[in-house]
Amino acid sequence: HTVADVFVVSSETGLPIGRPTIAMAVDRCTRMPFGLYIGFEPPSVSTVMQVLKNGILPKTYVEHRKRAGDWKIEHSWDVCGVPRRLLMD
Repeated sequence: HTVADVFVVSSETGLPIGRPTIAMAVDRCTRMPFGLYIGFEPPSVSTVMQVLKNGILPKTYVEHRKRAGDWKIEHSWDVCGVPRRLLMD
């Protein structure tokens, strides 16, 4: 978990929402990001579960956004599945 060094501002009100927390898991063998979660909740079991959910499920949303022209991405994000072991730092 890392608190980002940016303040997110509401596009509707112009008021600051806060600093987002970034939680990430990395695959030890490939060093690719396994799961990612960005939110405004403090680090917790809930944020870890969101990272695991993102890691286990296929990242089909990335390809959909790429095809729609929303995101310009060169490579796919094929890391998914149930991990054999979890090591926490």
